[in-house]
Amino acid sequence: MTTNPYIREKLLEAHRQELLREREQQRLVNLSSPHHKSVGRHTIAQCGAFLVVVGTWLERFEQQEVKLAAKGDTRHPLQEC
Repeated sequence: MTTNPYIREKLLEAHRQELLREREQQRLVNLSSPHHKSVGRHTIAQCGAFLVVVGTWLERFEQQEVKLAAKGDTRHPLQEC
């Protein structure tokens, strides 16, 4: 039995398209590799470190206010005069 050249060409083209789809799917899987996920973790860690610094600063600021209030000083700790 001989295969019609037209049908054979269509089957080959369908096979090539399937291979291209599989290659694209593999590329997308590789994009979501742990390397790309670590970038998000790094950003979250940087934000967390920033929040710790701000929290420490606020605690110091509050302690200064408490000390000034205990002395009877009504000025705000950041005021100049």
